Amino acid sequence: MTLSHLHVSNSARPAPSATSWDGPPVAVHLDVQITKSRYAFDRSQIMPPQGRTPTVFSLIVLLAGSCAPQQAHDRPSPPRYWNPEISPPVNSPPVNSPPVNSMKEAQRIDRTPRPEDHVVATDTAGSCGNAKGQLFLPQAPWNRSIRATQIAHDSDRIIRYLEKNHRNRHRFAVDFAFVVLEADNGTKRYPFIPAAGSLDGCDLVRVPLPQGGSLEGESGFKCEHDGDCHLIVLDPTHCHLYEMWRVWLTPDGMRGDGCPVRWDTKVPYPETGRGEYCSSADASGLPIAPLLFSADDMQAGVISHAIRFILPNENMRHRKYVRPATHSTPATSGPPDAPPYGSRMRLRADFDAAKLKPAVRILTTALKEYGMILVDGGVVTFTATSDRYTRHKWSEVGFGAWDMAPHLKWTDFEVVDAGPEIAWTGDCQRAPGHE
Repeated sequence: MTLSHLHVSNSARPAPSATSWDGPPVAVHLDVQITKSRYAFDRSQIMPPQGRTPTVFSLIVLLAGSCAPQQAHDRPSPPRYWNPEISPPVNSPPVNSPPVNSMKEAQRIDRTPRPEDHVVATDTAGSCGNAKGQLFLPQAPWNRSIRATQIAHDSDRIIRYLEKNHRNRHRFAVDFAFVVLEADNGTKRYPFIPAAGSLDGCDLVRVPLPQGGSLEGESGFKCEHDGDCHLIVLDPTHCHLYEMWRVWLTPDGMRGDGCPVRWDTKVPYPETGRGEYCSSADASGLPIAPLLFSADDMQAGVISHAIRFILPNENMRHRKYVRPATHSTPATSGPPDAPPYGSRMRLRADFDAAKLKPAVRILTTALKEYGMILVDGGVVTFTATSDRYTRHKWSEVGFGAWDMAPHLKWTDFEVVDAGPEIAWTGDCQRAPGHE
């Protein structure tokens, strides 16, 4: 699709410079020329034209997106919804790629606690064989220390590549959009209605939706803001973790661009996870929830697992992955020096965090002990949970979206050995016993 002409008229008032528009409706005149029936439109590269209002920009994005039906994780990196409560600091990394186009969480989510809100417990140690502060068994790869793990043979090349090429505005910022809900025996469960297309790697199970819950970046179970709309529900009674990408609730059940993935948190998975070449709610094939850190973790003073991190698709090795990942995507387009999906990095032992504030030191300690795992394509480096359903709040523990960014550079990290790279074929082969 090409936009051959765009004209905006609004005689009532001039276009504002703010990020919201409260004036009368804007008349938008488009001459649209369709050049392909399926067009992979890279919305992460769109910037609002100078002088245009966000209303017009959103319309352009909507039109572009409507012409690009694609499979989950096979599209270019989308603009990810995230919720920093402040603007980027003055000394943030150079801007060599567009910033995220999004609104603050306060504009999307009502933070007022409600009686029906389900709070995820942080003291469930042993309920499914897990240790305190962890999901899944202690031998799960993300729960194991990598402090003494050998450095990968290509670590220096990868770090040099990232330091030179990954320079976007949100490097080492933190995304707080994910929510983790908790279900119990009384939680209503909904069927999933598959869309047309492949169901490889899907678990066609009924999905619990706790009352008062929400999707990533949303106020409920409707995907209304063109984000990733992940659903994450932990059922500790049955030791199940449900995760879905880009899903929404309809009167007849759950629908989505992705499909349900149900993890069993009490059983050991093989190195192929749910299956070789198989995806999950993240493009790496890994679960999301056990890699997220929360305000409750910060309040406890320790993060006991690896951290989820993401990169733009153009900065990931093309169609390659390493353990513990089981999947890559054709959207990745980086050279051999770029990190593949599943890459695990740790903060160097000589990184000096002594003068950083306490909450930041908790995260840097975890990055030295457990590291971080490359799991998905996107813009904002680190991923935490929203504090909407946690006992403690981010303001309470003194941690914000930009607290890490001024203190880190890629040369502060090293890549640990994960074995040989694996070429992704696209043919999901479910692991026996985990179908």
